Amino acid sequence: MTTAQAMLLLPIGQFCGVSGPPDDPATRYPIRVADRMIDVDAGLFTVWAQAHGVPAEETWTSAELTALLTDGLLARVEPDDAIGFAHRHRLEPLVMGLGADGDRFVLGLPGTPLVSVSGPMFAVWAAAPAEPDLWSVCLRLAAETSAEPATLLPGLLDGLRPLLTAGAAYLDRVSR
Repeated sequence: MTTAQAMLLLPIGQFCGVSGPPDDPATRYPIRVADRMIDVDAGLFTVWAQAHGVPAEETWTSAELTALLTDGLLARVEPDDAIGFAHRHRLEPLVMGLGADGDRFVLGLPGTPLVSVSGPMFAVWAAAPAEPDLWSVCLRLAAETSAEPATLLPGLLDGLRPLLTAGAAYLDRVSR
């Protein structure tokens, strides 16, 4: 994590639609994590959704963060457990590669580009479906580049946010 090895807070899971009108307090927001569905209310869903990007201000409470962390819908990535996080999580791409634009690679749907990423992050995105977890992605890319896997991991983790914000991929917990 290049930003002085700072802690990261990352959303986990894939949103699976909404079960009712947004203004109805009984409406639930199902999020799939590995092989289970977790239903959350509008308040927790909003915090989970905000965790995909960089909100202008923190609008969540400590109780909401704790609930999402406890349910496995958020992951706190501490610098000293980055490799452990990478063993426990995988990246699931949701869109297609649309080609290169200079030294960047565009991801999205035909006619709808969503995000452009660096060459190394495109390699992560492309390798992720074939590997069981993020650490295995690092091992694969290290073998291709003669780099040490642990030196690739901070860049991988720092590069996740644009993919998550754009909805180009989601993080999931490894089922073992």
